[in-house]
Amino acid sequence: MEQNNVCLKPGAEIYHDSGGYGLRLGENSRRAKDAAQSAVLRTLSDAHSSLDELLAAVTGAMPEGTPPCMASLALADFVLDFENYLEK
Repeated sequence: MEQNNVCLKPGAEIYHDSGGYGLRLGENSRRAKDAAQSAVLRTLSDAHSSLDELLAAVTGAMPEGTPPCMASLALADFVLDFENYLEK
């Protein structure tokens, strides 16, 4: 059965400060660049998350009336931006 869960690499930490959400792994860190990426990080902070849960979080962070395909693209953008912090 194919795994559809997304999880952080061991040692990766989600942080939140006055500048927003981000991920830290060792000496490297990356901040969420928009509301969609922040929503994904908030969802991932609860534990391993399914792609469907992450997609729902992104959809909820987007303005009403945004085409559904834009949420998929935003999630793909997150994965590309944070690939060094995610389990493969």
